[in-house]
Amino acid sequence: MSDSTDQPQPTLEYAALPPGIGLIIEPLPDGIRITRPPNRTVATLLLVLLLILSPLALLLIFITADPEAFRLPIRVVRSAFKPMIIELTATTLSLLNVDLNGRPSDLIRPRKDLYDLRFIEHSGNLFIRAHGHEIIDIRPFHDPRILRWIADTLRQILDLK
Repeated sequence: MSDSTDQPQPTLEYAALPPGIGLIIEPLPDGIRITRPPNRTVATLLLVLLLILSPLALLLIFITADPEAFRLPIRVVRSAFKPMIIELTATTLSLLNVDLNGRPSDLIRPRKDLYDLRFIEHSGNLFIRAHGHEIIDIRPFHDPRILRWIADTLRQILDLK
């Protein structure tokens, strides 16, 4: 017997996904998880650069007396070793370890509050609006084909028009 409350799962169109992008796509029962593994080479180079420049950085921190100036380079290097995750579940849209104005950030919005999500062609950014929250305007990938696919897939799952 079929339960009348069961809704068919939307079919994700993987054929539209650009080939060779290195993303891990995991369909969830009520959403999707898109993971970009960390680039270990870039992360290691950032760590070496931080260690080489650390005496100069410490001197600048003492001059400015800003504790955030000390924490930011460490946060950037730590985030380079972590994957970036875009996850849509039954309750939230999570953008974890995304670069927001040069700083690694985690952005979480309730799914019920989302009312607009699109790829903006002229800026090349992903644009997300949720009731009661600031607009998210980010570019987590440099390839516009990937951002277009992410926006289309999330809109399809969220059933946004």
